[in-house]
Amino acid sequence: MASLRHAGGQSKIEQLWRQVMDTFKWATGGMVNFEEENFAVMKRQVDALTAEDISLEESLSEMRRHPGFRSEEAVGNIHICDSDIATMQVFVLHKNQQMPIHDHPQMIGILKVIKGCVRINSYTLKGYERKVAGGSILQTSKVTVEVCKGDPACILTPSERNFHSIIAVNGEAAFLDILSPPYFTRRPGQELNVCNYYREGGLAGGADAENLVRLEEIPPPEDYWTVKGEYKGPKIDQQFGITHHLRPSLVPPK
Repeated sequence: MASLRHAGGQSKIEQLWRQVMDTFKWATGGMVNFEEENFAVMKRQVDALTAEDISLEESLSEMRRHPGFRSEEAVGNIHICDSDIATMQVFVLHKNQQMPIHDHPQMIGILKVIKGCVRINSYTLKGYERKVAGGSILQTSKVTVEVCKGDPACILTPSERNFHSIIAVNGEAAFLDILSPPYFTRRPGQELNVCNYYREGGLAGGADAENLVRLEEIPPPEDYWTVKGEYKGPKIDQQFGITHHLRPSLVPPK
């Protein structure tokens, strides 16, 4: 991996992960905070990242031997690293394969396409028609964009574009995904931030409305599943990112 390392000895992906750890911090009340300057530095590093920087094809060559991935039924997932405050991984979609509409409760996300192109339908919550566990109906504002390798990263926040679906167009696509905090983080006084799934339920407003779309909460889709791939890129020293001040307890996925 020498060719992927800079003169200072750190690869681009390790520099990025260190910047992620410098950017996101736990604050009182179990919320994630960041300084704009640190976030801007991290965003520039994400924008500059390529598939070659993480040896994506080496990881894919092994993943392609899995029957579920080879038959194009499963989505590929390559875990790179994580801490109590952030995760970094790569998802791989086959042509026309879709990641269903899902949410990121109280999370900040950075999505960087590193191979191919994807179409992202993002939804910003405007209100609830009904709010019950497992059966909520949401009113959202929908925006659709197409993002390709080399384009700047997309950002979601707790209040903007917090719901989205992703579909690969024109062939296989892969994107880097950074989330803070991770799923299954229990914050003081808050519910566990599990991933919820939705489907579009028609327009929520008239012809002159702000493209308001109704989302209906659904059980996890049975046809959506992932194949885990081994990360083959430059090694990352995670010791510096293990502990953060005022972190909430973590509950592992079952």
